[in-house]
Amino acid sequence: MAVFQAAVRNLPNESQNFNQWGELIFTSKDTAHKWNGTYNNQLVQDGNYAYYVEATDSNGQKLIKKGVVTLIKS
Repeated sequence: MAVFQAAVRNLPNESQNFNQWGELIFTSKDTAHKWNGTYNNQLVQDGNYAYYVEATDSNGQKLIKKGVVTLIKS
């Protein structure tokens, strides 16, 4: 099973994924725990899911990345 992790060069402090209604469906502060396309132990439907990632760079500066990932199951 594929997993989603936003591409940031520095380790994320927090990663969140939201469904199309803005409901938080995944959150983690553990870099080893990535979203696997499930919510409440059920595979989510194909569609667009927003992500929000906070990270800290090597200079201690906070970085924020956000966007949309499209989930298509094959």
